[in-house]
Amino acid sequence: MESAWALWTGLGGMLVATAATSVFWSWKNKQRFNAELDALQKAMPSHRDGLVVSALAIDLTPKGHEPTGWFSDLIPLLDEIVARTNLRRVGAFQGTYMVVGTDERVASSALRSVAQTALDLRDRVMLYSAIREVPMACGCGIHADIVPTIGLGSTVALSQLWSETLALADRAKDGQIDLSKQSAEWLGTEFDVNMLGERPVLQARKAA
Repeated sequence: MESAWALWTGLGGMLVATAATSVFWSWKNKQRFNAELDALQKAMPSHRDGLVVSALAIDLTPKGHEPTGWFSDLIPLLDEIVARTNLRRVGAFQGTYMVVGTDERVASSALRSVAQTALDLRDRVMLYSAIREVPMACGCGIHADIVPTIGLGSTVALSQLWSETLALADRAKDGQIDLSKQSAEWLGTEFDVNMLGERPVLQARKAA
C-alpha cells in the first residue's frame, strides 16, 4: 500500500497539472464535452478508494483599464504564498490562478490548507490592487474530491474536479470564496462558512 501511495504521489502531480491545463482551456472556450464525460463516467470505479485532491481557482479581472503585464507581475507574489504551503500552482492563464493539494490523505486536512491559502491569496490580490491602483474583481472557488489512483476514472474525476472549481470561481462575487457543498462538509469547524442561498461561502479562520 505504501509503495503504491509513493508511486501515485510521484506521478499524480503531473497528472493533476495536465488535467488542470486541459480543463481550463476547454472550460474557458465553453467546450464542456458533457456527452463524452457522461459516457466516461460510466467507466469510473464505483469504490471511493483513491487520493484526496483539493483544488483552488482564482479568477481575476481588472475593472476598467487593464495595465500591460499586470498578471505577470502578480503571479510571483502569489507563488510566494503557495511556496510556504504543501500546495502547488498548476496553472496561471489569462487571469486565472490554479492551485492544488495532493499530499494529504485526510480530507479535512487537505481542505484546511487550501482554505487558508485561498484567504491569503485573496488578501494579497487586494493589497496588490490597492498599491498598484489597479481595481480588480477577484472570485475564488474551492472543490475537493477523491480521485481514483488508477484507470480511466482518474482522468474523468480530475476533469470534473477542475470544471467544478473553475465554475465556482467564475460565479463567485468579487472578494468571495465559494465552496462546493462537498468541500464545505469536509472542511470541518476551524473556519467560518456562511450560506448565501444554497452556496457555501468561506469567511475567515475562527479565532483560536
